[in-house]
Amino acid sequence: MNQLHWTSLPEQIRRDMAKALGITAVKPLTRHAHGFTALMPVDGPGLLCKAGLLGYPTTDGIVLEQTLLPALSTRVLVPAVRWSTRQDPWGVTVVDQRAYPAVDLSPGSPDVAATMELLARLAGLQTPCPFPVPPVAQRFKAFWRTAETLLRTATLPGRSLYAQALSRFAPDTIRGDTLLHFSLSPRTLRVARHGHEGLCLTDWYDACKGPAWVEAAQLIPHLIMAGHRVNDVQDLLSGLPAWHESPPGMRARMSTWPPSSP
Repeated sequence: MNQLHWTSLPEQIRRDMAKALGITAVKPLTRHAHGFTALMPVDGPGLLCKAGLLGYPTTDGIVLEQTLLPALSTRVLVPAVRWSTRQDPWGVTVVDQRAYPAVDLSPGSPDVAATMELLARLAGLQTPCPFPVPPVAQRFKAFWRTAETLLRTATLPGRSLYAQALSRFAPDTIRGDTLLHFSLSPRTLRVARHGHEGLCLTDWYDACKGPAWVEAAQLIPHLIMAGHRVNDVQDLLSGLPAWHESPPGMRARMSTWPPSSP
């Protein structure tokens, strides 16, 4: 299948969008067989157009943001939805694209404390989850299948350790009813202003529902890559009530990691 792009959109959708938003130019960002993203410079903040064919997981996320972002905007800083439509077979969402810097997770950065405070807020943001999002086990299964393929086909140093970890991982046992962003990283955490209320959380298209500790667990590798030692990461996470609800076995194994890591 050919890759889709701006001109793949029906002319009427492009015309309606241009009229509503004052679009005069479009700069392609990414494109694939099921959709594309594009920047649209306008007066004020730029706009990011996310478009895709309905019925595919990526487009389901694009359509989800049409209702999710406005609902969350009174509780946490998220990009504003400026225009959207769902016209079979297309789903299109246009959001503000501001040039906020990525969060700095390195030791000593004030953004680290702000991120921990945001994590604590997210844990109780929407419980029970009121949105039609998939369970987190469904998201994890995609990772699990990829990991299985790599173990079968790739030559990996320390392969036995990865195989052992995968054998202990049971996605179906990870259950909960908290709304999860599921893509927390410096790419999606942006600093609009100082303090946890100034962190803008972008790209909610992977949102799902599950136990709140999942968000903290997903941030661990980003903290270590930013320069934190494992024991420092443990100290940071220990301040999050949701982290203490994570499987005891997972926390116990983490405590055996070399404390001098990274």
